Amino acid sequence: MIKITKKDVRVLNLLNDFGYLDEEFFIILFHSRSKKEKSAIAYKVNCYLDKLVKANLVCITKSNAGSSYYSLSLGGRTHLMEAGVKTFLNNMVIDNGKFAHARLCSKVYAKVASLYDVKFRSENNLTRSSESSIVPDLAIKLGRTTIYFEIERSLKSEILIKEKLANYNKKYNDGHLIYLTEHDSIIKKIESLRLNYTNNKKIHAYDLSDFMKDPTSYLRDLETESLRGNH
Repeated sequence: MIKITKKDVRVLNLLNDFGYLDEEFFIILFHSRSKKEKSAIAYKVNCYLDKLVKANLVCITKSNAGSSYYSLSLGGRTHLMEAGVKTFLNNMVIDNGKFAHARLCSKVYAKVASLYDVKFRSENNLTRSSESSIVPDLAIKLGRTTIYFEIERSLKSEILIKEKLANYNKKYNDGHLIYLTEHDSIIKKIESLRLNYTNNKKIHAYDLSDFMKDPTSYLRDLETESLRGNH
């Protein structure tokens, strides 16, 4: 019988929260905290995932491009439920827009969590505790400061952005909101619209690629705020 370790359970919990994850997610997450070479971490990640697949706790799915993605199997969901963990039904389809967005959210978390000791709540988790269908894509607790992320892959209408900003200012104003996007027009639009809100100094918009290269340069002020105990 295969022994399930604490790290195995951590992998199961991450799959539960994000739906689908690839090996690169776990490599990013585990490598920065280890003195081992990245290739050694990649080997260990592959072993962990292979072990959980063989134990029927994790499923492996191939995308149209041939990439492998992992998700909880029915056995994995049952294992977590028996441990008292609330599980989320996975209704995403490989290669569609929703899946690509969810995968990007997981990469943002992995990058930040590889640099800081953080707690997080995924979109799945936030949706379960909200009466509104509009919730942040990701929430990260950095010390005493909460950072909410909105990751925009495509151009959005001004009406939708206003709706999201209003929702943030009403329900999530205990922390900072960071928009990450590949579109300069969205950044400019948010920088303009945020001035309409009293919480405008806590609303930020950055280029996604630049943020992923060096999150610390964007989170440095929030890290300082967290150490000071300000909200």
